[in-house]
Amino acid sequence: MFSISAKGVYGVSAVLELALRYDRGALQIREIAEAQNIPRHY
Repeated sequence: MFSISAKGVYGVSAVLELALRYDRGALQIREIAEAQNIPRHY
């Protein structure tokens, strides 16, 4: 069995959010963090 680090999960979540909203142009980190419940410092 393997595990993914918190940073890895947050990274995949951020990429998912970018993919879901690609047609809206650039996103701020704050928007991605809020939409995916990611701490802003990551």
